[in-house]
Amino acid sequence: MSETSANVSENHLPQPLARILPVLEAARGDARSLHAAAFASLEAVVRWQGLLLLTARSRLSLPVDREKRVQNFLKRPSFGSWVEVLLRHGAREQDSDPTQGAIGVLEDLRQVLETPREEYTAMVKAITGRGGNKPQRWVDALEHLPPYRNDFIGHAGFLTDEHYENKSPLFDGVVKAVIESMSQLDQHLKVHALENAGTSLDLQGSAAISSEQEVPEGIQPGECFLTRSSGELLVGMGELTHFDNGAVYLFDRTPRERRTEFIDFASGERSRRDGIALLESKFTENLSIDKVEGGKGKEVVTGRLSLTTHALRHTMTTQDRIWVRVVLENQSPIPATFSLQGEESKGWNWCEETFVADQEVGANESLACLIAAVPDHAGTVSPPGVSVSSSFDPKPQKLEPEGPIRVTDPDPLSLVGRADQVQKILNRLAQEDSPIAATLIGGAMGQRTGALISEVARKVREEGQRDLQGTFRGAAGQPLKGFQDLLRDLVSMQASDEDPEQMRETAAVLLEQWLGADAAAISYFLDELTGEGSLDKSAEQMRSFWWFKLFSAVSREAPLLLVLDDLEAADPDSLGLLKGLLERFSQEEIPVKAIAAIERDENIKTQPPEGWGDGISIQLVEVERIDLKAMEEMLSLAYVGAPFLDDLPWLAQELDERSAGNIGFAIDLVRSLGPTGQTVFEPSSEKKWGLKTPLPEREAFVENLPARRGDLYSGLLEKMPPEQVEIFESAALIEGEIPVEILERLHEDADALDDALDRFETDGFGEAVDTDLTIYRFKTETSRDAVLEHFGKSGRRAAMRRRRKLASALVDIYGAEGEQSRAIGKLYLDAGQPQEAIPCLLTAMQRRKNQGRNVEALEIHQMIQQAVEADGEIPEEAVAAYLLGLANIQLGLGDRDEAKKTLEESRFEKGSLEYVQSGIIHTNIRIRSGEYKECQDWLDTIRESMEALGDAKMEQSFRTVRYVLYNRLHKYQDALDESARVLELVQQSKDEFGIARCLVNRGAILSKIENFEEAKDSYTQAVNLFRDLGRHDLELIARVGSASTDYYRNKLEKAGEGFQKAIVGFRLLQNRHALSRNYFNLGRVYYLQGKFDLALDNIERSAEVRQEVGDQVGLTQSKFRLAEIYATLGNWSGADQSVTEGLDIAKKLDQDLLIKEGEIRALLNQLSKGEQIEADVVDRLEPEDNDSSDVKGLSFVLLCRFSQISERPLTGEQVENIQALIEELKTVNVAHMKCLLTASLAQVLDDKEKSIALLHGVIEDDEMPPGAPVDMVISARANLEESGSSEREKWEAKAMAAVEERAKLIERPADRRRFLKARLGRLED
Repeated sequence: MSETSANVSENHLPQPLARILPVLEAARGDARSLHAAAFASLEAVVRWQGLLLLTARSRLSLPVDREKRVQNFLKRPSFGSWVEVLLRHGAREQDSDPTQGAIGVLEDLRQVLETPREEYTAMVKAITGRGGNKPQRWVDALEHLPPYRNDFIGHAGFLTDEHYENKSPLFDGVVKAVIESMSQLDQHLKVHALENAGTSLDLQGSAAISSEQEVPEGIQPGECFLTRSSGELLVGMGELTHFDNGAVYLFDRTPRERRTEFIDFASGERSRRDGIALLESKFTENLSIDKVEGGKGKEVVTGRLSLTTHALRHTMTTQDRIWVRVVLENQSPIPATFSLQGEESKGWNWCEETFVADQEVGANESLACLIAAVPDHAGTVSPPGVSVSSSFDPKPQKLEPEGPIRVTDPDPLSLVGRADQVQKILNRLAQEDSPIAATLIGGAMGQRTGALISEVARKVREEGQRDLQGTFRGAAGQPLKGFQDLLRDLVSMQASDEDPEQMRETAAVLLEQWLGADAAAISYFLDELTGEGSLDKSAEQMRSFWWFKLFSAVSREAPLLLVLDDLEAADPDSLGLLKGLLERFSQEEIPVKAIAAIERDENIKTQPPEGWGDGISIQLVEVERIDLKAMEEMLSLAYVGAPFLDDLPWLAQELDERSAGNIGFAIDLVRSLGPTGQTVFEPSSEKKWGLKTPLPEREAFVENLPARRGDLYSGLLEKMPPEQVEIFESAALIEGEIPVEILERLHEDADALDDALDRFETDGFGEAVDTDLTIYRFKTETSRDAVLEHFGKSGRRAAMRRRRKLASALVDIYGAEGEQSRAIGKLYLDAGQPQEAIPCLLTAMQRRKNQGRNVEALEIHQMIQQAVEADGEIPEEAVAAYLLGLANIQLGLGDRDEAKKTLEESRFEKGSLEYVQSGIIHTNIRIRSGEYKECQDWLDTIRESMEALGDAKMEQSFRTVRYVLYNRLHKYQDALDESARVLELVQQSKDEFGIARCLVNRGAILSKIENFEEAKDSYTQAVNLFRDLGRHDLELIARVGSASTDYYRNKLEKAGEGFQKAIVGFRLLQNRHALSRNYFNLGRVYYLQGKFDLALDNIERSAEVRQEVGDQVGLTQSKFRLAEIYATLGNWSGADQSVTEGLDIAKKLDQDLLIKEGEIRALLNQLSKGEQIEADVVDRLEPEDNDSSDVKGLSFVLLCRFSQISERPLTGEQVENIQALIEELKTVNVAHMKCLLTASLAQVLDDKEKSIALLHGVIEDDEMPPGAPVDMVISARANLEESGSSEREKWEAKAMAAVEERAKLIERPADRRRFLKARLGRLED
């Protein structure tokens, strides 16, 4: 007999636990089987304990455990859910008698959870690799139980024997320890016999034995219950257990519609079997075994399919399809074939045409399939199960997705008269010759635009496409709220899924299927899913890329439609993200489209969001008003069989006139004629209606009709019981979505709350958001405003009292410093408690600032000011942080004057941390204003205080600002020194992101001082760090820096490759500004390589993109570069046009330096074409100190060319300045200018020997790039010799040879011929 069996008798355990013992005994002969059996047993024990806890707590009416709350846990039967139950509620001390009743059950359980055992310590060490030797409690060990048991069982056959031999005894020991603890409890499981009323059966051990004990009062036949050995009743378990044929079954879920569905903990299959029926399970995978060719007796695992499934909807109507997604992962080295079909499932009819037969999935590949089913009735039902058979295992594997699914009857009224409009939208969406990216449906308030887009989505699903749905309604300042809804819909999670860790674990599995190993993207989406995301502007491009990558991956399984309601409430970041995504989907022909509803003011045409005019093909649809015929149809549908057309022929006309064609108002009016409203109609028989007598008089009826929708809601409120009205008012005070948990805190009468929430839906005020019925929302702002208006009539004191009560409830649930801090602060402020409001609002402002949501942060600042004006006082210790935060917010919004004013009105103690912080903000303000002298003064002022503080983080901020300042002042060595110290500080703090950014800054400075080797090394280190951090956007920026160092070191081929890769990356990220810059960079590389045609193509692309993004300065630079290339190719019309276009833009920008460059280039073109120019124009464009080196070079070339033509000599000072500039032109990027300037100066110098020396300095330079105009320098050398001399002919021949060599680099024949004609023609001249 085993050790466990020797210490524990089956008769000391309730039947569900007793059945574990023989299974473990049978499994002990094999380490793999024991490993899996122990895990399944741990899950069984945890579930049993969780059920006991919830049963007992539900009997005690404890505040967090009303029946609905209990059911919420039961609807999520994962291992992690039950662990959460025990950790959250399992070890609490109780105030009542610790031995009797439900309290006794809780105290028994607490004893088990608090008992320390060495076995628990050993298990925790095995899982975590850490921990001491002190015996741990079960409640502590629970936290380390692997939440996905099947993952561990699933490794059977894939991990080493040594793993199982080492680990299985540890988990077996834990089962032994916890079973021993449970066996020591004085608890006996019994059942009220079905056959002999009044008698019970003892369910201790594996068999049901007759007992003479009397059945306690209130225990029904077939109901299980727990007692003490004395016969004292502990708790009845009727809701969570079911007795049948001598065995106890445990309920898997108990939603509103009671179902008898149970779980086999070993296999995961749901059936009418014992909840812990480990008896028949061998705990091994079905693996196919093939002989290794040529090897006697050797066997290897060659095939295994990993299967996961989930339903794509939690709520739907009886007319709708639900898609079940099944992912098959072939974890073997050989292909597999599989077939997928629906299991017979109660409440569902399968769409058999969607089944999959004999589909192949390759070795080590995965495949996602979608099959569809239609519900056959309304209610809350389990999702339909699916069956998978494969070449690896002919026995079908049965899978059941998580549920439940809430199925409702469709509302026929909201689509009356809209069939034609729906079909038009579908036809337009399906057009291939003129595809559209988005459909925007606009309508006035109440026109039920949401119902229209939902119907379009339903029709799209019928055609085999997938849709994701979201709304911006109730965002309450929440950024990207609609996208978060889309994400929840994608991973099939509801807003009520409370456990963030469990949500992250479950969602991560799905996201990995779409995103692969992109850890940064997965982390971002998990943060968005749990509300922990932020609007970090530095990650804006990555955010757009990740959403694009995710939706693109999903669309590969089926074409995707994004369905968004209430687009008018979307925040700017959401609108920008959606626009960018739609543009990209369209450009790259990704099968993703969007349909969105926009609510607009009456008598105003629907317009696309600002900035959507270009780049997106949009279908704009105006919701049509309904007419009299539609009103009659509504009445016929709402009150079937009622003879209103005969007896009240005026009724439809009056309703039509009052609703003015607004379908939402019309529906509300129609529904108000039933028993809860004006009672024009009343039920006459099942599903039939009649007219209530006496019939209403027309004039009286019209007089009583509400004039507006708000009046209708007010009328409904007037007829409600006061306790229900209070619940409605509490809901209206809650910003955004309405958690039932908050209402439960405010209103203790559970029945009244349930009735109010039912009426909330039936009377059209709002709707449930999730299937758990734990979160609701108002359907429209009109209904919410009507409730708030009614609330305002309750009196100022009562209103303030209710707000205070709500604020306290929010604090109890979420804490005063969480995401709800703004809402709590506003409630306190409106409740006349400004002092209580201020700490919450301060927290909220800081949170918004840290998230980059500066507009919202400034709004909260204004609320703080209201609180101060209402005699509230900011705590003295918080004033400095508040003012500094405000200044940063104002600076972030670009309001430098206000930020400066805030700081100047503040008084910070010299030497304090706040004093240094204020100085840094002052410096940032003045850097942005170009007031560099004042910047230096501020830094000098706070330096001593900064050093005295010894705060590394503050020193980092101080030196980073000083680095920026030195960079702006071109003090590059000082900037480099500051960056070195910043790098030391971030390395000490092990801030990898900070290290990477600092390395990029160092690379930029090192490049400016032409230390390209060290710059390259810095950029390379940054690339590696950003890649590891998943910041592809910043990795690309570092790669561009690295490519630039290659460019300046004349490694043009490598530089070109770097810029080409950057173009691909920035195109993926849709960073069009960076894309234009790198087209420009690549064009410059090709130009220096002599590939002038390719240079022309890329500079033209840079100009196009810069035009699209509005980069006018960059566009001017591209135009000037195009002029240069056209001139090189001898295309003078192209050169003139490009210069003219660039010069026009520069004049509009009023950019003096660009204007001067354009004017010089225009004059040089004139000279090259043989045209005359005036001396005073040339003199006006002489170089100045603040000119860039490019503009100075062009000015000097113009002076030399004009001197040569006009025979006006250069002054000595001019010659010296030109020679000095030539000496400075050392890097490859200025090789072209060096050739032009050298050739031009040499031909106007009086001293031939000096000219020859100058020219030979270029001619003999082996580092000159292939595209540099060395032929012009050689031609200038020839011009120094006598005409007709052999020396001249020699140099002319060399010049022609150089031209021909350059021409070979040009790929396009037409451009090559043009170049040769222009250059050789000039040489002949």
